[in-house]
Amino acid sequence: MTQTIKPLPPELTDFIFELGPRTLVLVEGDDDIMVFEKLYLERLGDIAFFATDGDHQLEFLIQELQTVRPDVLAYGIRDRDFRSDAEVEAALANRDARLFVLRRYCIENYLLDPKIVWYVLNVYLYQKMPWKDAAEAEAYLLQLCVRLQHLMAANCALREIPAPGFKEAHDPLGRDETIAKIALILPCTVEEAEALIANKESQIVGMLQTLEQAYTRINGKHILWQLRMYAISLQKGLGYDHLFRLLLDEVKRQDAIHTDLREIVEQKILSGS
Repeated sequence: MTQTIKPLPPELTDFIFELGPRTLVLVEGDDDIMVFEKLYLERLGDIAFFATDGDHQLEFLIQELQTVRPDVLAYGIRDRDFRSDAEVEAALANRDARLFVLRRYCIENYLLDPKIVWYVLNVYLYQKMPWKDAAEAEAYLLQLCVRLQHLMAANCALREIPAPGFKEAHDPLGRDETIAKIALILPCTVEEAEALIANKESQIVGMLQTLEQAYTRINGKHILWQLRMYAISLQKGLGYDHLFRLLLDEVKRQDAIHTDLREIVEQKILSGS
């Protein structure tokens, strides 16, 4: 069978033209670019990040680059989303891997260290700050994860159809309302939708004992949105993008890059380039 080789997107071809000796790292989108370029600012002479149009294009481009541009050392970093532990660890254990999966649900989860969240909101909220220390911030973040579990269960079910999931800007519905919406979308009976969501929840709930575990199952975009809405409830306006940047800046200032990111970028990619 003859393999059809598709041309690379023009913007990636142009990017490679200016790449020089740097290692190319493909990521899923602009938010990933913002995080990696900020955290690895001092290494941008060795590594260059390129935003694709999402998970599927990222995987396709990694495969195509190995065929049409074997001279380019290219890697990919994708969100975990609903992938299993085995899928995450397989690439990390493979010395020849070119495509890595984050251990946490998505890049935003790496901005949500309780110490970082507490520091940023303590400065921003000032006298309205409800938590006395990072431990209370951690407890609140874990509560948010528990509160969002039925929404993540619904999104997991919708992904398998596939159908668009509930976005972070969507006001979290109660569990019964979410089940009713799922029944309309599939479509199926409410009883069937409840059984489906309960099954997905059973795969999540055991991972909500600690924040580190919860961040592998709960979308950080949803958590960020809820933090923003919490600040607004305290009569303190705060945009989603503004909060994202405040947290990212503080992670950089404190050099609080999570060990997951260090393992992929520093130990797997930069050390192999």
